[in-house]
Amino acid sequence: MSYCVNCGVELDNSQKACPLCGTEVNNPHENPHKEAISPYPKHLDRSAKRFESRMLAGVITIIMLLAIGICLIADLIYSERADWSIIAMSALLLGWIYFAIPMLMLRWNALIYIAIDTLSTITFLYVLNMLLPDSTWYLTLAVPLVLLIALLTALNTSIITSKSLSLIQSLACVIVSIGLCVVGIEVILDIYTQSPVSLSWSLFAIVPCAIIAGALLMMDRSVRIKEALKRKLHI
Repeated sequence: MSYCVNCGVELDNSQKACPLCGTEVNNPHENPHKEAISPYPKHLDRSAKRFESRMLAGVITIIMLLAIGICLIADLIYSERADWSIIAMSALLLGWIYFAIPMLMLRWNALIYIAIDTLSTITFLYVLNMLLPDSTWYLTLAVPLVLLIALLTALNTSIITSKSLSLIQSLACVIVSIGLCVVGIEVILDIYTQSPVSLSWSLFAIVPCAIIAGALLMMDRSVRIKEALKRKLHI
């Protein structure tokens, strides 16, 4: 047995860091290249992380319910009906979906979270649309923008999680997606304002993004540059 040089905690021979203070263990009598076996089962660590995430999600849920109750009671007292509190409650529920659901459902695929967030955002915007008189922005502006961002996010997520491309290639795809998103926003705005669809200010985004992405792809083909990046970034 050895002891931590910082806090004096007794350490197992297989531990690489102190479990109390995190100080790195450097035992000269142990082979530094030997694969250490954790004294604790790995499934316990995963279970602890799931428990902590669900506990945090429970705290967020309680806070959200209290906030919803306060907004509803205040609205009923001063307005004698549910008016502005509908917007506040919808926004709180949307935030809960964004943050709490990933903590509760850790094993879900990232694309499922994107689909849930997209539907929730569209529903929230629909609630706003119903509360605003003579509003025409929902179907022609809000929904296309949300779907555009969701589609590009899902595409990049699929590329990154599949690991079919290198890190530099994935970064180039993300940069191109940013430029395409700006172009899509300009097209959607032209349609919404009933103006002729033409690219003007979005060119200041798509052209630099295309140049940067092209430079990254050229770098990816250079073995010397790739090795230098690996040494610098430790990847």
